Amino acid sequence: MPIVRNNVASAAIDRQSITREALFGLPDDRLAECVVTAPSDEAPNGSKVGDALWIWSKDQVPTPLSKRSLNFTAIDHLPVLGMELRRCMLAHMLFPLERYADIAGLRKRCIYLTRVAKLLAEVGGVDCSFHSVSADQFQAAFDTATADLGDTRRVVGRYICELQDLGQRKVIPGYLSQVDREFIVNLSLNTFDGLPERPEFHQEGDFGQWQPLPDDYVAEAGRRWVFYLEVILPQLVSVIEQIPALEGEIAERGTGRAENTIAMYRKQVWNKSLGDIGWHDDLGRDLTEMPFQTKAVFPPENFSQLIELLSVCQGALIQVLMLMTGGRVSEVETLRQDCLVPAEEGEAAIPALKGRTFKLSGLTAGDATSWPIPHRVAAAVELQQKIAAVLLSDGSNSLWVSNNRQYWLQGKIHAYHHLEVFARDHGLEPLLGGTKVHPHRFRKSVARLAVLSLTGAPLILRDIFGHADIEGTLKYILSNPSIREEMRELALDTMMDQAETVAHDLDDAGGQGADNLRKIRDGFFDKLKVPKNERAQRHRMDEFVAAQLADGAVDLKMIFPGIVCLKPKSATGLCSKDEINTAVCRPNCHNFVALPNFKEHAERTIGYLLDELDRPEIRKNPLMGVWYKAQLKDHVDLFGDLKERFAADKRLAAALGEG
Repeated sequence: MPIVRNNVASAAIDRQSITREALFGLPDDRLAECVVTAPSDEAPNGSKVGDALWIWSKDQVPTPLSKRSLNFTAIDHLPVLGMELRRCMLAHMLFPLERYADIAGLRKRCIYLTRVAKLLAEVGGVDCSFHSVSADQFQAAFDTATADLGDTRRVVGRYICELQDLGQRKVIPGYLSQVDREFIVNLSLNTFDGLPERPEFHQEGDFGQWQPLPDDYVAEAGRRWVFYLEVILPQLVSVIEQIPALEGEIAERGTGRAENTIAMYRKQVWNKSLGDIGWHDDLGRDLTEMPFQTKAVFPPENFSQLIELLSVCQGALIQVLMLMTGGRVSEVETLRQDCLVPAEEGEAAIPALKGRTFKLSGLTAGDATSWPIPHRVAAAVELQQKIAAVLLSDGSNSLWVSNNRQYWLQGKIHAYHHLEVFARDHGLEPLLGGTKVHPHRFRKSVARLAVLSLTGAPLILRDIFGHADIEGTLKYILSNPSIREEMRELALDTMMDQAETVAHDLDDAGGQGADNLRKIRDGFFDKLKVPKNERAQRHRMDEFVAAQLADGAVDLKMIFPGIVCLKPKSATGLCSKDEINTAVCRPNCHNFVALPNFKEHAERTIGYLLDELDRPEIRKNPLMGVWYKAQLKDHVDLFGDLKERFAADKRLAAALGEG
């Protein structure tokens, strides 16, 4: 299931009607009629560009009206400035300078730029435009608009600079053409140091602050996570689902009784109920104590101890979700009871979690996102959903249940606390090497595993982590010294494995590259005077690999399953000098090696080519016929026994004879 991230700010705009050319040149009256948002309760037909309010629906942005709308009321009486500012907002939505602005970012720009525009109109008149504003007029309006904003003055200055950049790039027609950008920068700072641009880096110092979790910790903690989620959690659900019946019994016995008497009844009922429960391990044997160190009381003897055990299980699930999804702590904490998306039909289908991501959104409610998860993890989430549905006392739809006394049985948790307590209470802190089990380390662990095992890992991680660009993901990966070193070791190991495979299968390999490599091998052994009966021995072959294949003299590349190219960098071949071009890769190239496991594929290809050459339309087509015959000859000549195997097929003799 693909990773999904939504930015609803521009979701409803008809991009065919508001092209870049239209945004710059469309008359105000026609642009004002273009619909900019989807229908909502407040605007059944959607908001138009010329409306005083641009309103997004609650379905898209589940927040109060003030946080899902742009308000142009203060400048609605300004025919020119009002539309120029609206064009600026549209530009941020459709043709941004760096990245698409979300509704929260648009609201901030609208609030501050509206304040400035209103003050400009007081000086220049209601019909003034940005073009007609002088530097002095702008300074007076800017100083007044930002007088009470403190450091936010710099932010407003950046928004004005964005207006200038959009105008100078011909995205919008209206900008402060009489005001120099440097003047705006210095004015916003009240200094001549220059306004800092929005940073494009991602706090590089923080990239190396949290390293991946040690393998030993993940292994030992993982055994405990699995035990809690697959052995304890299902039994917890069975106990907690009895709560309505038990509370009904307590209410019946406590009718007309004092509160302390009811509390005593509740304690007695729960103690008896928990005392009657028989806990079992995964093999069905009686479980009277945990199979590892833990501070949680087990079996639980009262309701508080039961909720404490639930808290430990939640800590295990939180860590598993962080490791499975790479989600930020805020994304995991805000998961709701409806977060689980069942797997679709089909063997390859897997479940997913849907949630909200906040860091790059700016929206109070965040942007929608989702992560694929394994079936076993989905089963644990489903159990957690059942528990939350029974226990939550605050009416929330949270996936989690707090055991904190301040938020007792409410849907507010502190995930970082669960991580620290789990490591401490299970005696796992020594495995962390004196460091803390920070949530960010789970993301780094996901990055490490992906980089070392997946092709195209940076692009995959960018989507999983919700990064704005690939640069941030690469910094995330390469800032980690241990990952860089493991990548180097993995590259060397991979090259050595390929070299050993080629060397040990060389006698049965096909292609001109194999012929050439056999000559190099035989020359190497002749030079060392290795007897022929020893040349196939493992240690002798390892000598050849180390000396001739793994030292950089030959650049081995697996370009297709069973096909290896020997072309070193800057060497010549059928393809270009610098890069391998698989489109022109042919067996008659002196760098081409076909390993024995390619023979079955070659045999199927020969059969297919012979069948094709039997077709009348191929025989009548001189170009296709010649091409098929050339392919047939290449594959037949790859392995000596293949030609013998097809010798009885008259079609082969006819095809090669005609070729």
